[in-house]
Amino acid sequence: MLSGRLIALEGIDKAGKGTQAGSLQKNLLKLGYQVEILSFPLYDDPLGQEIRRCIRNKAVYPATVVQLLFSAQRLSYEPIINGWLRAGHIVIIDRYVDSGLAYGMARGLDREWLGMVERPMPKPFLRILLDVSLKISLERASVEQDSFESDRMMLERVYEIYHMLAAERQNEWVVVDGSQEVQEVEAAVLDIVQKRLEKS
Repeated sequence: MLSGRLIALEGIDKAGKGTQAGSLQKNLLKLGYQVEILSFPLYDDPLGQEIRRCIRNKAVYPATVVQLLFSAQRLSYEPIINGWLRAGHIVIIDRYVDSGLAYGMARGLDREWLGMVERPMPKPFLRILLDVSLKISLERASVEQDSFESDRMMLERVYEIYHMLAAERQNEWVVVDGSQEVQEVEAAVLDIVQKRLEKS
């Protein structure tokens, strides 16, 4: 039995996921929880290095192969994540399986296949969608964008798919306005998580 809780922060590029994941970890540690944090993709292992080559257009693969690289890296962390959950820790993940689903579907891949590939991954206790418009995402983007960040049409599809997923499973998702001030988003995320933890 898994006694821990997995919280996934999702959203389009530059929605503030990394910032809010770090703030949530800090706030939950202060409250006495044991907290672990991951952010996918990670670029310091062979899979991550190949992912970096893909998004920088230094390696060209079919969409299915690119998808499998992202999925394979998450799957390689499945034993670690499950170990943390069995130990009763809260696990915060910036971009989890729904990121793979949203970006994969946006690239035209089959939803059922996408779900099957990452079926072994533990299910999130809570999914938080940080909602920012495409306009805000682009305004926050750096000058040097990767191939995903610079594809406006794909980002539009990803945005729509995230909202479709959240609407389909409203009991599993909470949508937070990511366009607010950072401190306001932080407070909203912490409030949502605390209330869910108290109920569980």
